[in-house]
Amino acid sequence: MNKNYYFTKRDEYELINSVVKKEIERIWGNELSSSNATLDNDQVYKDYFERYQHLIDVDILKLQLSEASIELAVNQDKIAAFIHRSRNGEFPFSIRKTESKFWLQCFSSDVNKSESLVWLDAASIESFGVYKSDLNRFMVKASTITGKEYRASIYSIPEMLIEDALHDLISQCSDL
Repeated sequence: MNKNYYFTKRDEYELINSVVKKEIERIWGNELSSSNATLDNDQVYKDYFERYQHLIDVDILKLQLSEASIELAVNQDKIAAFIHRSRNGEFPFSIRKTESKFWLQCFSSDVNKSESLVWLDAASIESFGVYKSDLNRFMVKASTITGKEYRASIYSIPEMLIEDALHDLISQCSDL
């Protein structure tokens, strides 16, 4: 399966996306309404999609498509390609440059809370690794020269995309 599948199969992508939007609306509709937010806003959709994406599962998506009278074949690879397309082909890492250094956003715990947020100097990173966060999703970790480990991926990554995500991160850090 090609990770860029849904960049060319836009009709299929839009059908699945409409089902996902309905599910996001079902789950967080009250929250969206109370904040006067709409999923038509790209940034709002992106934020809620990342909260939702780890819930996308083959069996559940097949059921949701069936309930919406949409006949599409889905599997783990297509779900990974859907997530990749929904992220506009980007991987969930954040790198910032200051005058003299590059910084990688990491978390000291598996919770994306401000108290666990750290910015690592890219020069202090010794290695990257991967750990499984749930059945078919992975997280990237960064290990520092001092032996501390941090979660480097902001969100989980489907198995099919983990190798490409690591290559992308290493490439970004190598260009520093």
